[in-house]
Amino acid sequence: KGIESLKESFEVIYNPATTRKPNLYLIGIGVSEYTNSAFNLKYPVKDITDIVTAFKANSQMFGEVKVMQLTDKDVTIQNILALKQNLVNTDVSDYVLAFWAGHGLLSNDMEYYLATYNVDFNKPEINGINYSMLETIFEGIPARRKALFIDACHSGEVDKEGTQLIASSETSQGTVKSRGFMSVKPKEKSLGLKNSFDLMQELFSDVQRGNGANIISAAGGAEFALESDTWHNGVFTYSILSGLKDNAADMDGDGQIMLSELQKYLQKQVFTLTKGQQKPTSRVENL
Repeated sequence: KGIESLKESFEVIYNPATTRKPNLYLIGIGVSEYTNSAFNLKYPVKDITDIVTAFKANSQMFGEVKVMQLTDKDVTIQNILALKQNLVNTDVSDYVLAFWAGHGLLSNDMEYYLATYNVDFNKPEINGINYSMLETIFEGIPARRKALFIDACHSGEVDKEGTQLIASSETSQGTVKSRGFMSVKPKEKSLGLKNSFDLMQELFSDVQRGNGANIISAAGGAEFALESDTWHNGVFTYSILSGLKDNAADMDGDGQIMLSELQKYLQKQVFTLTKGQQKPTSRVENL
């Protein structure tokens, strides 16, 4: 009928003569300050610094932790795509974890972009990095354990009502502010919460283009990723750090935090802290 058949699976067990600890390739990209300062954020660079510090402090399972960090004015399309040069020499057993913190934008044609330092916020296709383009840094590299965490809002077209609601949100631990666009006027065709969530789900579920990388994004059902002066982080990043601390995300208590466990922990924690206004979205391809 011209449709793809079910995939046939094979299980291969390989016992190497000698073993080595895998290396961790840790990519951190955070933008707090933009060429258009009206859109500056408070915590993305700190988010990245805190993530790097957390993994370097708990690196017992890795041979080496190789950090590649881009912040503020260094976050350009060219510099981001150049990161792949450092990943082509990875080993199949290595880990590649990438973290992004900053603005997420939707163009008029509903394409998703992450805001670089010099992005045009009115036309994110100008200097913004397309989500699909960002994924290419994972393609064709030997490492098989790959994950991308995105702490970014994902709507550049917001309605006034939604903006006011989230901006005034309070949690039991303090006032939460959106990584949103309070100074941007709504466009004629605003993107509602449901449409925005559906778009993100469709984007993340496109397994035809799968490259084996697991993707977990901060914002799904809500228009914004949120950040708080109480936690001094984006809520999504704060939840990652709290999940890793003292193995809080270790659901089965076996002393290890699996990616699937972290995913479930983030969905619950972020949803709770934001009182349902932010729901992480994920595509887990390689459990």
